[in-house]
Amino acid sequence: MKKNWNVRQTSAAIITLIGTTCLLSGCYKANKPVVAEKSPSEVIYDRGLDLYLHEKYKEALEDFNRVLTLDPKNEYAYLGRGNVWARFGNYKQAINEYNEALKINPSYASAYNNRGNVRNYCGDFKGAMQDFNRALELNPNLPYVYCDRGALRSALGDNKGAIDDYNEAIRQDPQYAGAYLNRACSRAVLGDETGAVIDYEKARQLDPKKIPLFKDPIRELRKGGEHKFSK
Repeated sequence: MKKNWNVRQTSAAIITLIGTTCLLSGCYKANKPVVAEKSPSEVIYDRGLDLYLHEKYKEALEDFNRVLTLDPKNEYAYLGRGNVWARFGNYKQAINEYNEALKINPSYASAYNNRGNVRNYCGDFKGAMQDFNRALELNPNLPYVYCDRGALRSALGDNKGAIDDYNEAIRQDPQYAGAYLNRACSRAVLGDETGAVIDYEKARQLDPKKIPLFKDPIRELRKGGEHKFSK
């Protein structure tokens, strides 16, 4: 039976939202080569990226469209457009954009990861896992991919596997607040309350503006970690 999950209906699904939020925020620029002098399309792309990061999604989309008019083979602009469409909730179009990016560059790990997140939202959990795995085959040094894959594993009931992914994300990026929070959720579910609180406090220390302050951390973390996709 097909599974469905509406992220808008669960404020407790901390584990999934933390990883994906990072991912859909500008990590699509990863692996973009640095050049001494920027072309007009690169200048517009950078402006679009900045607009996206400031949540001006309509204006960002317009710039990414301009880039593709000048440079139809720009995989970064396709990925940028995919992220904007994902923000707008048009997941089908987002996937189409990621597919175009991958046609141009089949080794674009961030495109696989972002498509995996959108597939996750759409209930295609097998496809999402395949995309996360492929992204890590192409580049095993992407902590946010481990965090997103861990969130999916946890939501599917594999909290031990999720912790393995969060451990690797933290090993690669010790300042990754989202990975600490996600690991806290999985530890709470598995009964490691001490470890869960330590991770939660570390996440709050690293990013107090984004990590919520809970009156009862264990209760809230367990709610997040126990969230499962419904049939």
